[in-house]
Amino acid sequence: MQNPEKIEIEGLKTIHKLCKFGADHNMEGCSFTEIVEHMFNELAKAQAVPEGFVLVPKLLSDELADELAIDAFNNIQSMFDYEHRGSTATHREEIRLRWCKNKARDFQENYKAMIEAQEQKG
Repeated sequence: MQNPEKIEIEGLKTIHKLCKFGADHNMEGCSFTEIVEHMFNELAKAQAVPEGFVLVPKLLSDELADELAIDAFNNIQSMFDYEHRGSTATHREEIRLRWCKNKARDFQENYKAMIEAQEQKG
């Protein structure tokens, strides 16, 4: 049975990185296990989300953009139907699909611009 406290590390680069991290954090005399644990704790702190903030994807997925576009279309459906009352059902459907596709793209572009603006600000 292996000792659960033992961590086998392969590669000189990894050992050098751990030693540098230990030296930078005044961990002389600590085991590699302690250094790795401290490194993971520091990493977790660095990745913590400040209160009042949330993590979001950098890009709006096609699925969510399509869903938002359909919701937006449903809000204007009666006006759309009135404006296209003389058109065939096939023609109305083509226009609806094109409208939803363009609206989804607009949602994705606006979302991307919002994320980029926040990244520049932060």
